[in-house]
Amino acid sequence: MSRRSVLGLCAGVAACVALAGCGGDDEKKEGPPKTRLLDRARAVGERPAAKAEGSVRQPTAIAIRVSAAPKQRVSVVWALSCTSGKDDKAQTTGSAYTTMPPNIRPLKLPDGASDDVCAVEATAKVLTGRVKATLLATAP
Repeated sequence: MSRRSVLGLCAGVAACVALAGCGGDDEKKEGPPKTRLLDRARAVGERPAAKAEGSVRQPTAIAIRVSAAPKQRVSVVWALSCTSGKDDKAQTTGSAYTTMPPNIRPLKLPDGASDDVCAVEATAKVLTGRVKATLLATAP
């Protein structure tokens, strides 16, 4: 196994552990927050683009997982918008990055997003073949 594969695998495991371990010491009887799938999109062909989108209430963590076959660089563009029930101001952020799959990238939530409803979308693109984008969230 190459060094790059081992580093990618370690990064993916660390991101999964971080998502699974997020949460607070609330006295709620609901139990710990659970990591769940928000959406998954797949595309195949020449210059395929897979767009996943979803929303989650009171997130403690949100991440994007991408994969491609054959293994090649994946370009990802994402946007995150969180709105609180207390006011109608939306906090929006977004960015783009390029990575080698498989890759899981946690997104930085806006300050105070734990009481918000957040909408997230991500588009993954490759030159040719198959690409998959998956949105994961940890929430109560």
